[in-house]
Amino acid sequence: MRKKVFICGYTNFPRGSASANYIQYLAQAFIELGYFVVIISNLNQSALGKPNKFLSRYKNDLALEKMDFPSSKLTHYLAFHFGMGKICRRILNKYSFSEEDLLIAYSTDPFINLELKRTAKREKIKSGACVVEWFPATEFKNNYFSLEFWKFWINFHHIFPKHNFLFPISTYIEDFYRKRNCATLCLPIMSDPDEFVVEKKKFNTKKKFIYPANGKIKDSIKVVLDSFSNLTDTELEKLELHICGIKLEELEQIMTSRLKKEIGKSVIVHKWMDYEDLITLYNEMHFLILSRGINQMTLANFPSKVPEVMCYGVVPVVSQVGDYTKYYLKDKHDSFIFENNRVEECTLALRKAVNCSESKLELMSSNSRLTSINKFSYKVWSEKISDFISTIK
Repeated sequence: MRKKVFICGYTNFPRGSASANYIQYLAQAFIELGYFVVIISNLNQSALGKPNKFLSRYKNDLALEKMDFPSSKLTHYLAFHFGMGKICRRILNKYSFSEEDLLIAYSTDPFINLELKRTAKREKIKSGACVVEWFPATEFKNNYFSLEFWKFWINFHHIFPKHNFLFPISTYIEDFYRKRNCATLCLPIMSDPDEFVVEKKKFNTKKKFIYPANGKIKDSIKVVLDSFSNLTDTELEKLELHICGIKLEELEQIMTSRLKKEIGKSVIVHKWMDYEDLITLYNEMHFLILSRGINQMTLANFPSKVPEVMCYGVVPVVSQVGDYTKYYLKDKHDSFIFENNRVEECTLALRKAVNCSESKLELMSSNSRLTSINKFSYKVWSEKISDFISTIK
């Protein structure tokens, strides 16, 4: 019987979130090791209604199991907050297990994690979890009075450590669990550099920057916008800033009057895009711009857009925080790294990018693509995962 791995979480799979992308690459790493993968999640029906290279490529190696929720408002609320473990149990009960099978939670929901742990104990198999965030109470509505905060806190501190193994996304989280004698493999978000066609870029045009604003709770969007506003007219004429994931009305509330005048010229605000359209945009871009302060959230997290855009030779311009600038990127080789999340430093980094020669940019773009292949590809991580799993008792 083929060994199986079950990955469970509320991720809007496929392509409906950064979480969905994470478990896609995790699934590919396990398929590379000979596993059959079962993904248990709510499903992104709009993406499933279109051709999907990942699903068609792995149709014999993968099954999707839909998390179904009641339609009425009250029962849906109760099921979402207290019943996801039962939903997972109903799905898991359809399967038989062998001793090499694995259960993995990609969720901070305590009921999902408890159910996987219970099932693993009953079936005498191993369970684990991906730990990708460490939120303080201030990031939850009503802070310490939030149900979501207490679910997160109880799961993070008391349930995650009960699993046989953990995949923390950062060394910051890994250090916390290692002190509690947990078996850990620090696993950044991976990539699939070969999933889509990588187009040859044009380097003799305006320098094109992309800012994905989806993670604005961690990213300092005001620093980025003010830094572009700090550039001279001549510098602005040399570039395009493409902004995704945030509405124009919201942007206009935090933009300087000078930058507002650039909307439609050097600043292009994109409406919601299909993933394939986003890939087309990545193929045209030269730089990713991302600025983050240093705090618990940013040290714990690993921004998915960094390895994602590097697959297409996009050069990150990023502030120094967390594992990606410490262990994966190299300043002036495949990225521009600036020290502080401040407008002055971000502006200087933008100037380096804007004034980068055509030949230097082409080389850095090539290096960025190579970093995505050599450091982030699921193929690089699959054997590390295999070696790690073999040590779990």
